[in-house]
Amino acid sequence: MGGLDDRVVYAMGYNGTGVAMSSYIGKHVTEVIAGSSPELGLMWADRARRIPFYPLWVLVVRIVAGWYQFLSAIGR
Repeated sequence: MGGLDDRVVYAMGYNGTGVAMSSYIGKHVTEVIAGSSPELGLMWADRARRIPFYPLWVLVVRIVAGWYQFLSAIGR
């Protein structure tokens, strides 16, 4: 969770285990939008951080997927 400015609040990063918490986090998002300051601890980020080397992920995933497709094609 975080805020980009005074008008934009976001919650992101859900995965398989985070979806169950989405309604709980949504409650806190509405509190922030309403102007209160709930205790969020590590759930609050002052800014969204970039994922290191993210542009390489597409290339790496394609290489690894291609490798496993190759192994599958040769029967290994």
